[in-house]
Amino acid sequence: MDEYQEQFTRPKHNIFLYALVIAVLGSFTYIAVIIYKGTQTSTDDVIASISDAYVHDLSIDSSGLGSLDSGANLETQDDPFFGSREAKVRIVEFGDFECPFCNQELTVIKQLQTRYGNQIFFQFRDFPVVTSHPNAFNAAIAATCAYEQGNEKFWLYHDRLYQFQDSLSDELYASLAQRIGLDIQSFTSCYSQKTTSDEVEQDYLDGLDLGVTGTPTFFINGSRVPGAIPFDIFVKVIDKLLDQPS
Repeated sequence: MDEYQEQFTRPKHNIFLYALVIAVLGSFTYIAVIIYKGTQTSTDDVIASISDAYVHDLSIDSSGLGSLDSGANLETQDDPFFGSREAKVRIVEFGDFECPFCNQELTVIKQLQTRYGNQIFFQFRDFPVVTSHPNAFNAAIAATCAYEQGNEKFWLYHDRLYQFQDSLSDELYASLAQRIGLDIQSFTSCYSQKTTSDEVEQDYLDGLDLGVTGTPTFFINGSRVPGAIPFDIFVKVIDKLLDQPS
C-alpha cells in the first residue's frame, strides 16, 4: 500500500480562488434548507411552497427556489446518472463528497432510485467547496476516475466515499478502488495524473453559472433548490410532475 500511496499527489485549487466570495456561503450549514434549520417551517408548508413553485409558475420564492437561466449548462453527456435520459422528471445534484448535508441525502437518493427507476433522470455533478472542505476536490477527482471505468462503478464509489466521509485521503481513495473492483492500474494512472481535474473544475464553473453557492443544490426540471430535501418532499414534487400532461 505504501508504494501505491506514493503515486498520489494533491491537486492545486487555484482555479477556485476567484470564486471565494461565492464559496463563503459554504455548504448551507446556516440555511441547510428551511426544513432543517432557521425558520422551522412545517413539512406541509414546505411541500406546498416547493410544489407551487415547480408545478405552477417555477418562480423564485422565499424558500430559495430559483428558475434556470435559459443559456445555462445544466445536464451533460459526460457526468454520471441513473434512470432514463428520456424521463419526464429530471434532477441534477451539485454535490461535495465532504459536505455533511450531501451525505445526509445519500439515503434519500437511493430511495428515489428504488421508487422511480426509469421514471426519473438523476445526474450527479461536482461542486467541491474547497474553502471549507479541503478534501473535496481530490475526492471528486477520484470519483470521476472511477466513472472512467463505468457508470455503475461510479455509483459504488460515490456511496463508499460518503460512507467513509470522515476519512477522506489518498489512501482511502486507493483502498476503495480495490474494494469495488476497479482496474487498479488505470485508476492509479488517472488519479496520480489528475486526469479528470478539468471535468471536476468544469462542473464547478457550470455550477457557479447556474447560481449554485453551496451543497447540495438540486435542480428539478430546471428549478433550483438549495439544501437537503427530505424524501417525502421529493416524492410530493416528483409525483406532481409525473401527473402533469406532457
